[in-house]
Amino acid sequence: MVRVIRPEHHNLTSGVEPTRNNWHRSLVVALAVALVGCAIHDVAELGAPDVSNTGALLTVGVAGVWCASSNRHRQQAVGVDLLIAAAGTFLIGGAIASVLPFPFWPWQPEQSAARYAVHTLWAAAMVPLLVVGVRARERAARAQSR
Repeated sequence: MVRVIRPEHHNLTSGVEPTRNNWHRSLVVALAVALVGCAIHDVAELGAPDVSNTGALLTVGVAGVWCASSNRHRQQAVGVDLLIAAAGTFLIGGAIASVLPFPFWPWQPEQSAARYAVHTLWAAAMVPLLVVGVRARERAARAQSR
């Protein structure tokens, strides 16, 4: 079913359900924001984007967006769930927990304003992917129930 949406309603926060292209574009933009935040963190802390951090998010993110863009509801749900899981893991485990001086870390995190700032930016960059992913998951669940 094709629905005509006025230009002012082309976002995920309005009461009108976005077209497939709009929410897919939102996922891609949110993934790009998350990747930039991840890369900034890696450059600030490691000197360059790291394959185990930015590379992992890129791989999981592209797979998630590819699945989410499918015409099959089940595959869409799997892709969106993958994006939500990645964003949550990077937000909680990477941006928040890894800056705290827990005794079980194999490193001693530097406790400086610069490190806190980089990790705050990294956390903020994950939020759009998490929010858009949750909204896309709700959209997919509504589509399945019809």
